[in-house]
Amino acid sequence: TCRSGRRGFRRWEVGGSGRGDPASSGRNVAVMRRVVIPLLLLLAALAAWGGVRWLRQQHADRREREVSQLLLRARTFLASHDLDRANAAAHEVLALDPGQPAALLILGEVCMLRGDLPEADRWMSQVSREAGPAYVSAQFAMGEIARTAGRLRDAAAAYERVLELDSRHHLAHRRLANVLNLAGLRWEALPQLLAALALDPEPNLERLLQLGNVERLVHQPEYIARCREAAPDDLWPRLADARLVLARPQNAEAPPLPEPM
Repeated sequence: TCRSGRRGFRRWEVGGSGRGDPASSGRNVAVMRRVVIPLLLLLAALAAWGGVRWLRQQHADRREREVSQLLLRARTFLASHDLDRANAAAHEVLALDPGQPAALLILGEVCMLRGDLPEADRWMSQVSREAGPAYVSAQFAMGEIARTAGRLRDAAAAYERVLELDSRHHLAHRRLANVLNLAGLRWEALPQLLAALALDPEPNLERLLQLGNVERLVHQPEYIARCREAAPDDLWPRLADARLVLARPQNAEAPPLPEPM
């Protein structure tokens, strides 16, 4: 008993391991300050970060629902030819989601129906290539706008951009062939005619005749004159006009050719 008492006394004297030892309490407080408190602060920061992410996700989900509802309204108005309401709904979408491809397409189509082709072209051109199918639709519409306005080269470039992403776009092949034909580039149009024929299970007689007579000119002098006016520095309308001039009979009274030997 005396030995155990002496050992306990020595432990108290040397190590200070008693519950009431001030040095031991101080070490415990230091450990808490170095480990526990930073850990609690880290947990609090993680909880706050998670809360912020949750709130952001809730806001994004709510905005996505609003955009979907507005797009549905805009398409409904457009289908019923209520252009003012379709225009307003599409602008609301862009206010929530700038650069939204479907809204840009709707605004472009509204302008096309109103006959404002330059404004329609401006909206369509804002659809980014990353939009995929929406970009294809926008570029095809820009090709139609340029073709209607008489800008043959711009139309061809737009149709080519369509075919870069969708090589099976039947109408783009046909429109590109048509533009090249109008410019007198018949042989350049041939691959597009063949591609369109491969995608068309029931080609009509006109398309088959185009393939059968590659050198046949597209005789549309009024449209070619409009193309020259729309793009006076473009060589394509001049080439088309020159081919039409060369195709005219120069001397109706010329003697007949001699009979073959």
